[in-house]
Amino acid sequence: MSDTTRGLHRRGAHRGISTTWWKRFARVCYPGWVSGEVVRVLVVEDNPHVARLIREGLAGGTQRTFGDRFEFEFEVCTNGREGLDRLQTEGGFHALIIDVYLPVLDGPSVIREIRASSDLHALPIMAVSAGGKAARLEALEAGADYFLEKPMRLSQVLETMRQILDGRATAAVGQ
Repeated sequence: MSDTTRGLHRRGAHRGISTTWWKRFARVCYPGWVSGEVVRVLVVEDNPHVARLIREGLAGGTQRTFGDRFEFEFEVCTNGREGLDRLQTEGGFHALIIDVYLPVLDGPSVIREIRASSDLHALPIMAVSAGGKAARLEALEAGADYFLEKPMRLSQVLETMRQILDGRATAAVGQ
């Protein structure tokens, strides 16, 4: 990254312009500046504290775990219906992290609808819950690819995301 783009990045963040906006701007104007592929992750979690920990943990651990290969962008939904609607209307997500016990529409119901969808069936899904063996079984039977028990360790989330990214096609699902 050149001194010019570094300065723009800092000044933009200082003025309230999001870091994501500047990175998108840089990708267009300075194609060599941001080398990593953008990975869009939808987090469906009704606990804002847990959603923030997932986002910040993945974003903070990216350089250490993935080097410059990936950069994460996150969308967060607080209930299963909102998450499913976002997937069906917006598309372009590379992975889904979803809580099993959600309001409006629970995680396993969302997972089953995704697996039944011709556009979304290949989306990698990481289910999370503090519900023990019953939650694990319910999520995996619904079609989740991975399950992590809460409280999760950041290393578990990063390792699971590494497995997802190493095993997936490069295109986003639902585009």
